[in-house]
Amino acid sequence: MSVQSFTTRLDNINETQDSINALSTYMILNDSLFDQFINVWKTHILRADSSRKLLLLYLCNDVVQKAKRQNKSRYLSKFSDTLLDIINPTYHAVDVNIKKKISRLISVWEDRFVFETETINNLKDQINKPAAKEPVISQPEAQVSTITPELKHINDLFQHINQLTDISQGNLTQLGIQSKTYLNLESDNLPKTQVHLNKLNVLEKLSMVSISNVEKIKSTREDIKNSVESLLNVINDGIKTDNTKIAVIRDKINKIKEVRAALSGELKNSTEQSNNNDGNNDKDREIEEQLEEEDDDELPKYENQDSESDDEIPSKRRKLSPSPSAKKVAFSENIEINEFEHEHEHENEEAEAEEFEEKDDLKDGDDEEMNDVSDSVQQEEEVYSKEETPSVMDLLKKLV
Repeated sequence: MSVQSFTTRLDNINETQDSINALSTYMILNDSLFDQFINVWKTHILRADSSRKLLLLYLCNDVVQKAKRQNKSRYLSKFSDTLLDIINPTYHAVDVNIKKKISRLISVWEDRFVFETETINNLKDQINKPAAKEPVISQPEAQVSTITPELKHINDLFQHINQLTDISQGNLTQLGIQSKTYLNLESDNLPKTQVHLNKLNVLEKLSMVSISNVEKIKSTREDIKNSVESLLNVINDGIKTDNTKIAVIRDKINKIKEVRAALSGELKNSTEQSNNNDGNNDKDREIEEQLEEEDDDELPKYENQDSESDDEIPSKRRKLSPSPSAKKVAFSENIEINEFEHEHEHENEEAEAEEFEEKDDLKDGDDEEMNDVSDSVQQEEEVYSKEETPSVMDLLKKLV
């Protein structure tokens, strides 16, 4: 049982006493939802047409009189407050005939002491006042449906079952009540025979309607079952498809690993080969540098061809000298031990340097000057050969 069920029952209520009695009993029995039932009833009566407004007031009358007999003051208090809110706009929204019926209803409540005197007086004041502006009933915001299309049909079927169940429950309730009254021939409250027969006809029709309602509920349940089975097949097919997709994706993952391993191997080989090439290049450079150093040590360096020719004469002269001392003696006038002193050696070096400078000046001269130099060199060599070279022992003796 829920507010939705009560709303469905309220929409399906009719003017028969049985329908009104069944719904009022339903409201009394659901004590925990009564406040919500009152709010739904208030909304319906403000939006209903004239005849529907009177029907809903009759429902209110049946509820409050039952509550009065059962001493349920909370029901009376709740309905009295609600009636004071809606009686004025409801009364002025209907025609004259219905207004008379509403006034008659308030008088019944007063005569039977359903409400307190203060409440009755306030109700009379409200209907005698000019028409007040009808209270605005805010429309509930439309709820955004979050039901998927696959489940929407099943959801609709379940809602239809709830509606059929509410209708069937009301009919079954009436069927049970009237069966106890008219099917028991030993009851003391049986009506006259003709009336009794009419009531039995109504009870039979009510029974047929109840069967029809239950058959509709059964058919709807079968539709739900078929829809669920169809949905289950769709779900199973979806699971198979998902498994296939997972298998394909796993194959791709394995392929990714294979390609990654191949590329990693190629990258490693390429790196090693590059390192080897770099090492070989370093070795080749070292060898080339060593060879260049050896070539630099073995091969003489000449600034120009002329300097080579200029150095030939002094080199020949050095070859002819067996020792540095002999060379110096050959160019000395006085053979003494002092020529080996540091000062004489320095002077001889300066003399040789001057002589080389003179010879450098001669390199740009003509052939005759070169010949003269050659002749002088030959003469010096002859003088050297004629003079007697002192021995080492003689030089040592002089030193001592």
